[in-house]
Amino acid sequence: MAGKTCEVACVGQAVLDCISQGVEGDLGNDRYCTAREVRLSTGGDACNEAFVLAGLGRATRLVCGLGDDLAGEAILAKARSLGIDVSQATVSGSLTTPVAPLLLAPTPTAPPSARTPPCSRATSLPPTRSPGRAS
Repeated sequence: MAGKTCEVACVGQAVLDCISQGVEGDLGNDRYCTAREVRLSTGGDACNEAFVLAGLGRATRLVCGLGDDLAGEAILAKARSLGIDVSQATVSGSLTTPVAPLLLAPTPTAPPSARTPPCSRATSLPPTRSPGRAS
């Protein structure tokens, strides 16, 4: 955002969603379940709004509290890559960046666009395959 005046400040929560797609097994009774794909995606009200506004070309600032951890670093890196000003985000060793697990059962009949929310597609970090699964 160098050289731009901030038009919008998005204040609130930023989280890292851990989305497991194609989860198989009885989540209530099985100790372990298998997922077809595990993906990390940014989320949270302030983060989502900042990313959408930056995508629309608005000079945007993200104001949130993050832990001094890998999840916080991932959120800041993604925001910076979109040109979002994170100079007022608080990073502290006394905080833990929230990581929200989402478990999605297999939906073989739904088209890919119906399985992945639009915001997740727009802000996703690179996918990670389950160990032992063919790519």
